[in-house]
Amino acid sequence: MNTRTLACSSNGRAPGNGRLGFNSLLADMIALKRTSEPAEYPVTVAEVKTTGRVSTTAHDTLLQNLIYAATAEAEDICNRSLITQTWEYVIAGFPSLAVKLPRPKLQSVTSVKYIDSNGDEQTLASEYYQVSTTGEPGEIRLSPSYQWPAVGVGYSEPVTITFVAGYGLTSSAVPEKIRQAIMAIVVHWYDNGIGEKIPVGAYRVLDNHRVKYEL
Repeated sequence: MNTRTLACSSNGRAPGNGRLGFNSLLADMIALKRTSEPAEYPVTVAEVKTTGRVSTTAHDTLLQNLIYAATAEAEDICNRSLITQTWEYVIAGFPSLAVKLPRPKLQSVTSVKYIDSNGDEQTLASEYYQVSTTGEPGEIRLSPSYQWPAVGVGYSEPVTITFVAGYGLTSSAVPEKIRQAIMAIVVHWYDNGIGEKIPVGAYRVLDNHRVKYEL
């Protein structure tokens, strides 16, 4: 497919009539793919060993793997991205006004790409939409006097929004209660096996940080 940047037409409006749009702020999700992993995790092996009173180095690899698993569990419960990471959000078309983006906290939108009626991939110029990072989840909203472009029919990934989300680049940006909950999960799994349910207290902490939304 050919790729190009969509420019404004002479009247400052997007070409097409957006007839595949939806009548709400929500979009039909096709896929959500993380394309860039966090540079680090919310807790370290050293922190977990201190919390769990683990003195041996023989289980450091196991603890690191448990940190990976516990972080994924925490992100799923909270519906959040913890450390800065990049996602591709594939939806079936543009809604009437705005697209809510999952896995907050939204930091920025890298690109909005779509397949046009000719089957070519286009990159929507940034003046067509406004990015709101204040609310949770964040969203991209159609700019005043603009229209979403028409999207081709029958394509597997008609609209792809690439965005960056997370509290920040390092573990210090993650709320301390979330970090403590992750450490509690890791220690619990280390002592009892990863098949065990997470501690009730840790779940409550994470549930209090949950972002409730539907895609």
